[in-house]
Amino acid sequence: NEELEESVRKIVQSNMSDAEQEKYIQDIRHDANGVRITLKAEAFFPSGSEKLYREALAALDKVAAVIKSSQHKIQIEGHTDDIPFK
Repeated sequence: NEELEESVRKIVQSNMSDAEQEKYIQDIRHDANGVRITLKAEAFFPSGSEKLYREALAALDKVAAVIKSSQHKIQIEGHTDDIPFK
């Protein structure tokens, strides 16, 4: 629902700077499953790797704070690119 989406946006804005949001957050939107926060994979992982960039850990901590503040059901999905791990 739109109100929940707006609430999540405000929490993200209070936890992350504009520069962090631009670098790490691809999209925040609501759909039939609830509010979806889409992260920019290239900001977290090198292509063909499962290892996080060190600086991405702080961003994940901030996204985790957003998730922790929710009283709604949480579903986390992850996807990789099509480059085999090295």
